[in-house]
Amino acid sequence: MTTNPNTTEKRPLPRMRVPLQKALEEISAADPNTALTQNQLRKLVKSGAIPCVHAGRHTLINLDILIAYLASDEYQLGEPAKPAREYGKIRRIAE
Repeated sequence: MTTNPNTTEKRPLPRMRVPLQKALEEISAADPNTALTQNQLRKLVKSGAIPCVHAGRHTLINLDILIAYLASDEYQLGEPAKPAREYGKIRRIAE
C-alpha cells in the first residue's frame, strides 16, 4: 500500500506486469479462450491505447488498466485506438 503525502488515504500498488507476456498469461488464466495475442497487445501499447512505462528494455503495463480497456465499449465496438504522439521523429514541412 502506498500513502499519498497530501492525504491519509492508502491506495494499493498498481499491478504492473513485465514483460507483456506475463500480462497476457494473466488474461489467459482468467479467460482460457481469449483471442488476445501478444502481437495485438504490443500494438495496443504502441498506439497509446494502453499506457505503459519503459524500464530499460522492459515495458511495464498496469494490468487493471488493460482489463478495463478490454472491457470498455471503445474496444468492444472495434473503434480504432487513439494515435500515439510522435515526438522525436522527423516531420515533413509543408512547402
